[in-house]
Amino acid sequence: MSVEQTSGFVVPSDPAIRQKIAKMVGEVSDLYLQIAAKRDLIKDTISELSKEHDIPKAYLNKVARIYRDWE
Repeated sequence: MSVEQTSGFVVPSDPAIRQKIAKMVGEVSDLYLQIAAKRDLIKDTISELSKEHDIPKAYLNKVARIYRDWE
């Protein structure tokens, strides 16, 4: 099996390994998109709850983090 030297790391030349790496990178990219979407949903939910009940966002975020860590 041969390898290519690129910017200080070795990239495998085997097409099967490259395909596996590309698939994994695609999956990780999708996960990052999901994380970003969930963060936006959390932000929107906290904001809506804060406006509805006149509770500071910082307090709601803190309570949510405590609840998450407690479970």
